[in-house]
Amino acid sequence: MEADAANGRCSRSTPGRVLRQSLTATPLPHGKMAPRLMSRQPGTLIQFLAVLCVAASPARADTIIEIRPWSIPMKSSSNPGDAADRAVFEAYVRKHPHVRIRRTTQLRIPGERGEAGFLMAMAGETAPDIVHAYTRQVLNYAKQGFYQPIDDLLAASPELEAKIPDQLRPTLKLDGKTYAVVYKYNCVGYVYRRDLFAAAGLDPDRPPDTWEQLYQYAQELTEQERGQYGICLDVGKLGGHDWTSFVWQAGGRILDRHADGSWRAVYNTPQAVEALRYLRKLVWGEWNRGGRTYRGVAYLAQTGRIRSMIDGKAVMAPAVIGDPDQLLQLVQSGFDISQIGYAPMPRGPDGYGAMMVGYCLGINASVTDPARRKACWDYIRFRAGDEADRLRTQAYIDAGWARIVRPDLLSKYGAQELVEQQPENWRRSYQLTIARARVMPYAPDYQTVQNHEMANCVAAALEAPDSNIQAILDDSVDRVNRTIFQTEGTAQAPWLRPLVGVCVVVFFATFAVFFVLMLHLLSKQTRSGNGPRAATGRPAGRRRIVIAWVFMAPAVLSILVWDYYPFARGATMAFYDYKIAADSEWVGLTNFVTALTQPLFWTAVKNTFIYTAMVLGIGFIMPIILALLLNEVPRFTVFFRTVYYLPAVTSPLVVMMLWKIFFDPTPSGFFNRILDVFSLSPQGWLSDSRWAMLCIVASGVWAGTGPGSIVYLAALKSIPNELYEAADVDGAGSFRKIATVTFPMLKALIIINFVGAFVGAFHAAQNILVMTGGGPKDATHVLGLEIFFDAFLLLKFGYATAIAWIMGSLLIGFTVLQLKILQSVTFTRAKDAT
Repeated sequence: MEADAANGRCSRSTPGRVLRQSLTATPLPHGKMAPRLMSRQPGTLIQFLAVLCVAASPARADTIIEIRPWSIPMKSSSNPGDAADRAVFEAYVRKHPHVRIRRTTQLRIPGERGEAGFLMAMAGETAPDIVHAYTRQVLNYAKQGFYQPIDDLLAASPELEAKIPDQLRPTLKLDGKTYAVVYKYNCVGYVYRRDLFAAAGLDPDRPPDTWEQLYQYAQELTEQERGQYGICLDVGKLGGHDWTSFVWQAGGRILDRHADGSWRAVYNTPQAVEALRYLRKLVWGEWNRGGRTYRGVAYLAQTGRIRSMIDGKAVMAPAVIGDPDQLLQLVQSGFDISQIGYAPMPRGPDGYGAMMVGYCLGINASVTDPARRKACWDYIRFRAGDEADRLRTQAYIDAGWARIVRPDLLSKYGAQELVEQQPENWRRSYQLTIARARVMPYAPDYQTVQNHEMANCVAAALEAPDSNIQAILDDSVDRVNRTIFQTEGTAQAPWLRPLVGVCVVVFFATFAVFFVLMLHLLSKQTRSGNGPRAATGRPAGRRRIVIAWVFMAPAVLSILVWDYYPFARGATMAFYDYKIAADSEWVGLTNFVTALTQPLFWTAVKNTFIYTAMVLGIGFIMPIILALLLNEVPRFTVFFRTVYYLPAVTSPLVVMMLWKIFFDPTPSGFFNRILDVFSLSPQGWLSDSRWAMLCIVASGVWAGTGPGSIVYLAALKSIPNELYEAADVDGAGSFRKIATVTFPMLKALIIINFVGAFVGAFHAAQNILVMTGGGPKDATHVLGLEIFFDAFLLLKFGYATAIAWIMGSLLIGFTVLQLKILQSVTFTRAKDAT
């Protein structure tokens, strides 16, 4: 590693060098040098032991200290942002030669769920020593015990305290203690295409300043025939994030904080309703051009607002003003930097409002060694200090990217002439955005409110032009205050907890009974001869059974170690408010009570059964049908089998992303173009709760039908032709032969595959996460996603474990039922079938 190489120069006098000097310079009585290590002279031995003690002493000034920051910029990266961060990193390494930087490895998840990778690292005790977070996450991380207080360290670095904007200071403190520092901050505005402004006859230097101007500009910029819309709105998890600024502009609030420190959601006020109605106007409002009526000026994106501009779907999109990375994403996609404009958020009925986002650093609570803690703080102090800002700014200038640097940083570090080269629109937009900025709500559980509840409100309001916005918001606010902030309506019926206790006991008893019954059925099947006896024609002796267990032992041990042991260790988590770093608290049946009384849980249960029914009803039958058809193809059999099997060699992620492109909701989308041929109106597909689940299932069926048919095709080849010939003699037609010959011979295989397909569909989450993330309006939110989000995004590990127990009880019951059916099935070899 580069850091290790740089640190190799740090030691002026290593213990090995001290030892060698002592051994070679130890004089003998006659003035000669010692020829070997163990001298007969007692003085030499005493000096040698003394040297060892000194060399092993931890108090030496040049002792190597190892720390692990949240990331180390790659030296080979061509991204200017990485190069700037690399310059800061290398400067730190030069100034701190006694510190060895070790790179950490953790799962990288793109998009708004990227923090799940860090949470998984915390759970696996591989998290970095220096933790990065956004301001909205700091209090939640502190509450979970991920961060440690740094007030004593911050008191010795007043320059860092002075750099923190006043709006962001409250976001760093919990119970009067500071847990992180801000090393950079930006504000939300929007970015637009200057060239398309000019093409539409709009002044590129005068972006819209009010809500009405924004709507008028978006009309002029919308060309629905080409699939181009005036502005991009997010209807995914960032929908609540974008809506927040519009609520502020209308004069509303998102949360209120009480004097006792508790929080309460208030985003159902008339001002919040007005803001959401304005967004719906952008999506559904009718307008005329050239005698033709159009509907909507906004492109709805699940993720990737900047991506929508790159793809030509939108001319304007919300963005972080002053963040070079988003601008670089456009420039590196082929856009001329001179054709990109920045603008502050428009003025609403009550004035301006834009969200300020801070990027923070703190020390992992697991760092307890004083030397390591100080080394971590030195890294944070350098990373957040003026020297790092200067180095980063200079790196951008040297790379020719001065135009994308914040103008205040250019002025601060002596590059005023470069500020004059920046577009006046950029400088003015940045100044106005900072002046109008407000801090993002920072309640410990606000992430859940914003990314789920508020996002669902936006998706529900924008899905149809006649939805009741007030009712949507009232329902959401009531649910948030009852279940997340627990400020009202938390009283439970006295009979609820005993009832849940009985249900939990039934769950665990059912699980245990079914597990024992499953083992009994398997052992009974072996003793009855349906296993080895059916395959060999003779009873299975004790020696054969022992040999079989010897061969199975490695697999059984692997399953016990990696599946059942963690399962047993984690089972008790369902009864705790489990925290990774902080002390966990015994809560008894609370997690089960919460699960069984949460509307979202029952929504996930309902969606799971719907998804499973659709997968089995469509996806399980299709491979069998395809296998029957391929079995009858007289020529080009290899060609057809290869074509249908090709999806199996394609990455599932690539397949899902391909289908997401097909389901583009704009009129230029692939399937919407097909509908247009038949004069049918375009559909929202994945952004429409009526179609989203079917779209996910359809993409999975397409990818799995071909590979799944290969197994059935092989089984069909093993059916003796004599059985079909006998059916022909009896006058059976094609369908009767399938019903009386084919299916009975495939019965065992179908049952086995059905069990696997049911279990796989019941806890499926990967395809849904990629396609919709559980939206829109929780229409595709299944139990697998509920467990993942609660555990690794909301940090409710005990609650997630309780849901997993409930789901496991349902699955094991079904599995035992299928094994009971398999008990009556006799397995034969193909040559014995006749």
